[in-house]
Amino acid sequence: MSWRSLIADRDAELFLDSALRHGYNAVLLDSCEHAKLPGEQRYIVDESLCEIC
Repeated sequence: MSWRSLIADRDAELFLDSALRHGYNAVLLDSCEHAKLPGEQRYIVDESLCEIC
């Protein structure tokens, strides 16, 4: 189960906004794709550890 499946989209957006305002860098791993949040940078890595985008 993904972390975004456990919390509401608005709560995820507030978390990301707070982290960015405080100057934090965070790596959040997920097993499925969700809509991108404002300010989110997304990197997709395949099973060979190759960055897709």
